[in-house]
Amino acid sequence: AISPNGRTLVTASKDHTASLWDVYTGKEQRRFEGHTDSVTGCACSADGQSIATASSDGTVRLWDVNSGQEIRRIPQHGRIRSPFGFTGCAVSPNGRQIAVTSNYSRKVRLWDISTCEELKGIEGFPSVHAPTCCAMSPDGQSMAINHNDCCCLWDVATGKELRRFEGHDSSVNGCAFSPDGRRIVTVSYDRTCRLWDVDTGKELQRFEGHQGSVYGCAFSPDGRRMV
Repeated sequence: AISPNGRTLVTASKDHTASLWDVYTGKEQRRFEGHTDSVTGCACSADGQSIATASSDGTVRLWDVNSGQEIRRIPQHGRIRSPFGFTGCAVSPNGRQIAVTSNYSRKVRLWDISTCEELKGIEGFPSVHAPTCCAMSPDGQSMAINHNDCCCLWDVATGKELRRFEGHDSSVNGCAFSPDGRRIVTVSYDRTCRLWDVDTGKELQRFEGHQGSVYGCAFSPDGRRMV
């Protein structure tokens, strides 16, 4: 995940931590420690003051970027008990909600960050496989969620599917919206990164060159670059 100012990025790791890096120097600025299993997903808040991490330990945690301290944990008490825990997360543009995916459930769960109360999520996925990644649109009205080898656009308020982005030859592992909300980028086990038009669902461009599966992606704040 790239910070709103484009100067830092956050990575998740199997060593149970997340790290904040300086984009220009490549140096680690801060490490977020506390999870007891692999950190599988991360997201930045719109104001850049906090980050969210999802983990195989069955918790989602919010951290203060400046201090590196944990400021919120979801669920508030205990953890979601499952063989795999959580696989990805996304923070709403207004910073009030967090969406979470997991290997054990065919549902994207939605929580109120301030109260830690679970809200109505998105479910009804046609795939037998659970969604493992998601991304919130800049206006907060829709969400991109992976379904096996495609990515789908869902209406957050109604929970209905709006559009599909199909073309990958293998499972989609990550997705992200452009800052203006007009494009979606997806990455896959098929070693490609693809750019899609949100309104039409058409593939606009394909990026090839990775020698292995691609697991994550993000846009720069100006929308001109992708990671």
